[in-house]
Amino acid sequence: MDKLALQKIPTSPGSYIYINNRKEVIYVGKAKNLKKRVFSYFAAKVHDAKTALLIKNISSIDFIATNNEIEALLLENRLIKKYKPKYNIHLKDSARYYYIHITDEKFPRALIARKITNKGQFFGPYTVSMFDIVKLIRRLFNLRACSPGKHTRPCLYYQIGMCSGPCGNKISKERYDQNVLETIKFLRSGGSQELRDGLENKMLDAAKQQDYEAALECKKKLHLLAQLKQRQIVDTENKQDQDAVAIATLGEKSCISILKLKKGVILHKEDFVFLSSKDLLDEFLKAYYTKNPAPSEILVGDNFDSTLEEYFYNLWKRRVAILKPSKGKKLDLVNLALKNAYLQFNLEDPVLIEMKDALRLDVLPQVVDVFDISNYGSSVVVGACVQYKNKQPNKGFWRLYNIKGDFGQDDFRSINEVVKRRYSSLDLPDLIIIDGGQIQVDFALRALKELGKTCHIVGLAKKEERIVFPEGDSLKLNKRLDFSKLIIRMRDSVHNFAIGHSRNVFKNKYKKSELDDIPGIGSKTKFLLLREFGDLENIKRASLGEIIKVLGPNRGRRIYESFNK
Repeated sequence: MDKLALQKIPTSPGSYIYINNRKEVIYVGKAKNLKKRVFSYFAAKVHDAKTALLIKNISSIDFIATNNEIEALLLENRLIKKYKPKYNIHLKDSARYYYIHITDEKFPRALIARKITNKGQFFGPYTVSMFDIVKLIRRLFNLRACSPGKHTRPCLYYQIGMCSGPCGNKISKERYDQNVLETIKFLRSGGSQELRDGLENKMLDAAKQQDYEAALECKKKLHLLAQLKQRQIVDTENKQDQDAVAIATLGEKSCISILKLKKGVILHKEDFVFLSSKDLLDEFLKAYYTKNPAPSEILVGDNFDSTLEEYFYNLWKRRVAILKPSKGKKLDLVNLALKNAYLQFNLEDPVLIEMKDALRLDVLPQVVDVFDISNYGSSVVVGACVQYKNKQPNKGFWRLYNIKGDFGQDDFRSINEVVKRRYSSLDLPDLIIIDGGQIQVDFALRALKELGKTCHIVGLAKKEERIVFPEGDSLKLNKRLDFSKLIIRMRDSVHNFAIGHSRNVFKNKYKKSELDDIPGIGSKTKFLLLREFGDLENIKRASLGEIIKVLGPNRGRRIYESFNK
């Protein structure tokens, strides 16, 4: 296998596809790290007979990147069903993943379903135990389990607290419908933070009491909620065929990726490379869908010529909708196509990958904003933000902020103000680093929350060079690692940027003072005193010992005697 082709495989989660010299798909697999998994096939010297034969027949490799491992698992399943690769194990019943079905009955039930129908609402598919999910839902929301008309009085489920007893008129229709709405909200969000916090506290209490079975049960539920919360978009409920089209541009080169979906399921990906041009999307859509049948819906990430819809209608004798989504799962699909398009440039950098893994990010930190607050005495407080893009200073987005809040020398509220001011007008980066500890991180998170936005935020404590996470734990930076050097370089640049600005503001504010009339006292000494004591009145009130501590005995005595003759 060509080593250069292997190097271009990304480290993202996703599904990899092995193709033989007849352009046939011979194997489909999934991986949390595509590059590491594919490399393992070619790095090992000894293989079993089946794997050795597979490797011998690989002519090329394709991949479809996903957002997480669950999406990769579902995508692998769908691709195996489509291509029936020679070297994959085929089961007679390959419908391995299940949905939760909220029925459309008078008193809806939560059931396990293998297929989506037109009746009721479906959630999933899920790769966790459906029985555990349904059991948890019934215990939390008391939805009934039995079929309509089966009982005329409450059954055992009601007695053990897993049903609200609608068959025995133990609950009103209005209250039951409210339970159903809360169930739907729970499935869409993966559970409330209050529920997760409660389970975590219960687990810790049980462990302290040495009730390890109860602690393990709580741990299982927390794991279940984590799986529910992890969104997946490669297999969603949809009754029409779609294509998601996105363009990634780097210099004069553009890559277009198309994700092809059949009834909400990604089944194929195509990539094309062109020279960049202003109307590339319109030109491409017209050329591609003149030769290839257009789906019912084409999702795009850029503006398009609306007359294309009429063109496709005349060509295919049916309506073809072109949409540029702004939210929801359709936007998620366009973003996934864009991710695959950018991966054609092999943009992933080993240093950024190191940073992504160490800081627990779900995206590569290609754009990073770093904040710092600088105080020159109590009278000058300024903030600064520097941005790095693909490890390089992006100085067009560096900003300085004179603190407006009337709270004096308060780094915490200053951070809150600066973060809020920046992201009320600018887009969020992939990562925000705050020069400070846990409290500074909390105030930055509060600022984003007030704006209704979210972003990965960590702090960097100066003295120990320790990363502080919002959850309260921390990571000591290994200064020998490249990603640690990069973070420290970013922090130093914002620190110097902030200090330079605060010094200039301070000098302009105190350009002329009584200190200038003292013989032998230059500007450096003057600003050192003003920075330490804040203003001239505080210097006049300071004791001889306090001034000597800042300037030393000779200059200190001269300053003290000038104001205390």
